[in-house]
Amino acid sequence: HESPIRELNVTDCGISNISALKDVSLPNLTHLQLSSNNIGLDGCKTLSKWLRTTNTDELRTLHLQNGQINDGGAKILSLALSGNTALTDLYLTDNTIESRGRAAFLNLVCNMTNIENVFKSNHTLQYIHLDELTSPSRSNEFLQQALDINRSFHGDASAVCLAKVNAFHKKEMAVLQNENKEKGERIEELIAENTILKAAAAAEKSEDESAKTTTPNDSHRELEDLRAQNKTLSEHNTTMEKKFQYLSEAVDSISLVTTQNMSIERKLLDEIVELKAITAELNAENEDLMTENQQLIDLLSERDADLARIRDNPRTPIGYTAESNDDEDDDDFWDDMSHYTTSTSES
Repeated sequence: HESPIRELNVTDCGISNISALKDVSLPNLTHLQLSSNNIGLDGCKTLSKWLRTTNTDELRTLHLQNGQINDGGAKILSLALSGNTALTDLYLTDNTIESRGRAAFLNLVCNMTNIENVFKSNHTLQYIHLDELTSPSRSNEFLQQALDINRSFHGDASAVCLAKVNAFHKKEMAVLQNENKEKGERIEELIAENTILKAAAAAEKSEDESAKTTTPNDSHRELEDLRAQNKTLSEHNTTMEKKFQYLSEAVDSISLVTTQNMSIERKLLDEIVELKAITAELNAENEDLMTENQQLIDLLSERDADLARIRDNPRTPIGYTAESNDDEDDDDFWDDMSHYTTSTSES
């Protein structure tokens, strides 16, 4: 017997152990409110098992505000929701979820390790309500962008994946290019400073030669280190550009395959409709033939019964009785029988 409960609200009930939830089946539940209870790490584990092992296909909203949940609990919840295609709103304000927890949720909605994992990411979750961070976080920024994409392309997994690949690789390229630009500007500043220091050292007449050369040498070493870092960043930037080109080609291939699949699916649907119409016509014709066949069978059965009576008494007409026996009737009868025998032979 399925539970008819669609909304369950146990806000601020002093609950510190929700282990009983794992044994409860609520297949029709759409909203679960557990705010202001001591959920903690153990409660997140229980929720994770419940979400993964019971039927929660109707659950759309989960409230866990002020639930003593930290980054560890957030990671457990993110793993539990990896295969969930129902939940759209997750409320986690007034908890202690920092950068690591937000990174776990980012990996949930957009796993950028490869194209396959992007497709396996959660494309249903539209809102994860979290507290504002005291300092900017790239993970948090990317997370909000991924959720925006889920909302914009809700229901179209292919479009969501393509949008995520394009958005996040462009973002990553922009960040790397900005870092590389900052390093280049710093190198130019150090080159200018080094030039000034060398000119001052050459012009200045001082007895302490070590004092004259220490600063330029230190600047020179810093300059070489930065040049090495800049080279590394340039190589990494080149690698990322090649990777982005590869991903763009893969995205184009996926788009082409998706378009072809949709075309084939439309053709198959048209053929199915046509086949259903033909089947309906054939069924109607078959019913008509079966009716005619039954009529023929009934007619032949009557003829067989008449012939059997004729064989038993060749001179006794069909339907003959003593009261109807006169010469005129006999003549009419044998005329009818002659016509009947001819019709039976033709049949």
